[in-house]
Amino acid sequence: MAPSTVSSASIAGLWCRTSISILGTSNWVLNGARLRVTELGAPANTIFNRGIGSFEIRWTTNASWVEGTGTPNAPTMDGISYNNEWALLNSNADLTLGTFTNAGVDGVLSFWLALPAAFVSDVKAGHEVGLYLTAIDPAIVFTFDSHSFQVASGRPALEISAIPRPGIKSLSLADADVLLACTNGAVGVTYAVLWTTNLARQPSQWFSVASNSPPVSGDFNITLTNASNRAATGGQYFMLRTE
Repeated sequence: MAPSTVSSASIAGLWCRTSISILGTSNWVLNGARLRVTELGAPANTIFNRGIGSFEIRWTTNASWVEGTGTPNAPTMDGISYNNEWALLNSNADLTLGTFTNAGVDGVLSFWLALPAAFVSDVKAGHEVGLYLTAIDPAIVFTFDSHSFQVASGRPALEISAIPRPGIKSLSLADADVLLACTNGAVGVTYAVLWTTNLARQPSQWFSVASNSPPVSGDFNITLTNASNRAATGGQYFMLRTE
């Protein structure tokens, strides 16, 4: 974690990084991510001003920066700084994860992040994930506990919510209907079946033919009414998608 302040008066951004590789890359679906921090409304150090305003969180494609060894009371010239962060930013590839507002008082803040595909892929690959916080409102001075804070619960954290990746276990026929036995369903999630006769088509061109929201987590079934009667030269193909 770099300096623990976002302020248009002093620095342009805050950088943080984390690595996630617990669940692998192919057996789960990321459905939520939030950055949790503990704000200090009245920092004890007089070098920090106070102010409420909006700021942006971006995902950065470059996570190769190095943290400095200094502290607010004893800054150093090593590691990332205001003067060299421009070399790590890429306006053509970095993606916004949302705009937010601080509270200006002591307490925990949670910022739910957008989930663009490149950010999700970076998280799932287990790479170090770089986040850049930058001021939008010139009035903002956002101070929060850093990763070296003595109380672990006060340190910043990127919290990931994930569900198991659903799949089709088997297919069977019941008269003209096609029955799909599926696995890894989650309560409250809707699963759609996409259908095509042409594997060369992109998934966006497949047809949605049925859906189901399982009442319990685990195995569930989806019935495709009259699916076996469809003209299918060369075969029919099905795909399960989370809505």
